[in-house]
Amino acid sequence: MASLSPPPSLNEKYSGIPLNLLEKAKSAKAKVYENQTKKIAERKGLALPPGISQKALLSALSELATHLGQEHVQLNDQPFDDGWWVAL
Repeated sequence: MASLSPPPSLNEKYSGIPLNLLEKAKSAKAKVYENQTKKIAERKGLALPPGISQKALLSALSELATHLGQEHVQLNDQPFDDGWWVAL
Protein backbone atom coordinates (compact mmCIF):
# COMPACT_ATOMS: atom_id res chain seq x y z
CA MET A 1 0.00 0.00 0.00
CA ALA A 2 1.28 3.48 -0.82
CA SER A 3 2.05 5.88 1.98
CA LEU A 4 -1.03 7.78 3.13
CA SER A 5 -0.95 11.45 3.94
CA PRO A 6 -2.18 12.07 7.47
CA PRO A 7 -5.60 13.63 7.92
CA PRO A 8 -5.38 17.39 8.50
CA SER A 9 -5.43 18.54 12.11
CA LEU A 10 -7.72 21.25 13.41
CA ASN A 11 -4.64 23.47 13.71
CA GLU A 12 -4.00 23.07 9.97
CA LYS A 13 -7.51 23.28 8.57
CA TYR A 14 -10.92 24.48 9.76
CA SER A 15 -12.46 21.08 9.00
CA GLY A 16 -9.50 19.16 10.43
CA ILE A 17 -9.32 16.62 13.24
CA PRO A 18 -8.94 17.74 16.88
CA LEU A 19 -5.46 16.86 18.15
CA ASN A 20 -6.79 14.53 20.84
CA LEU A 21 -8.48 12.42 18.12
CA LEU A 22 -5.73 12.59 15.50
CA GLU A 23 -4.29 9.12 16.16
CA LYS A 24 -7.77 7.55 15.97
CA ALA A 25 -8.39 9.42 12.71
CA LYS A 26 -5.12 8.16 11.24
CA SER A 27 -6.11 4.60 12.17
CA ALA A 28 -9.61 5.04 10.72
CA LYS A 29 -8.18 6.49 7.50
CA ALA A 30 -5.81 3.53 7.14
CA LYS A 31 -8.75 1.12 7.57
CA VAL A 32 -10.81 3.01 5.00
CA TYR A 33 -8.00 2.79 2.47
CA GLU A 34 -7.52 -0.91 3.23
CA ASN A 35 -11.18 -1.57 2.45
CA GLN A 36 -11.58 0.74 -0.52
CA THR A 37 -12.43 -0.53 -3.96
CA LYS A 38 -9.36 -2.36 -5.20
CA LYS A 39 -10.14 -2.44 -8.90
CA ILE A 40 -12.36 0.04 -10.60
CA ALA A 41 -14.41 -1.28 -13.47
CA GLU A 42 -14.04 0.66 -16.68
CA ARG A 43 -17.08 2.68 -17.59
CA LYS A 44 -18.79 1.66 -20.76
CA GLY A 45 -20.46 4.80 -21.96
CA LEU A 46 -22.69 7.16 -20.04
CA ALA A 47 -24.55 5.83 -16.99
CA LEU A 48 -28.19 6.64 -17.55
CA PRO A 49 -30.98 6.90 -14.98
CA PRO A 50 -33.57 4.12 -15.35
CA GLY A 51 -36.15 4.93 -17.99
CA ILE A 52 -34.20 7.91 -19.44
CA SER A 53 -32.63 7.77 -22.89
CA GLN A 54 -29.21 9.23 -23.59
CA LYS A 55 -30.79 11.76 -25.94
CA ALA A 56 -33.25 12.92 -23.26
CA LEU A 57 -30.52 13.21 -20.61
CA LEU A 58 -28.19 15.19 -22.86
CA SER A 59 -31.07 17.44 -23.88
CA ALA A 60 -31.96 18.10 -20.24
CA LEU A 61 -28.32 18.85 -19.40
CA SER A 62 -28.09 21.23 -22.33
CA GLU A 63 -31.23 23.05 -21.18
CA LEU A 64 -29.85 23.24 -17.65
CA ALA A 65 -26.59 24.71 -19.00
CA THR A 66 -28.50 27.47 -20.80
CA HIS A 67 -30.08 28.50 -17.48
CA LEU A 68 -27.06 28.08 -15.21
CA GLY A 69 -24.19 28.65 -17.61
CA GLN A 70 -22.10 25.92 -19.22
CA GLU A 71 -19.33 26.37 -16.63
CA HIS A 72 -21.77 25.28 -13.89
CA VAL A 73 -22.91 22.05 -15.56
CA GLN A 74 -20.46 19.18 -15.72
CA LEU A 75 -20.98 15.66 -16.97
CA ASN A 76 -18.93 13.49 -14.62
CA ASP A 77 -17.35 10.71 -16.60
CA GLN A 78 -14.26 10.50 -14.40
CA PRO A 79 -13.12 7.27 -12.72
CA PHE A 80 -14.69 6.53 -9.35
CA ASP A 81 -12.54 7.45 -6.32
CA ASP A 82 -13.73 6.31 -2.92
CA GLY A 83 -10.95 8.09 -1.10
CA TRP A 84 -10.70 9.93 2.19
CA TRP A 85 -13.56 12.41 2.57
CA VAL A 86 -12.00 14.47 5.40
CA ALA A 87 -9.07 15.53 3.18
CA LEU A 88 -11.35 17.31 0.71
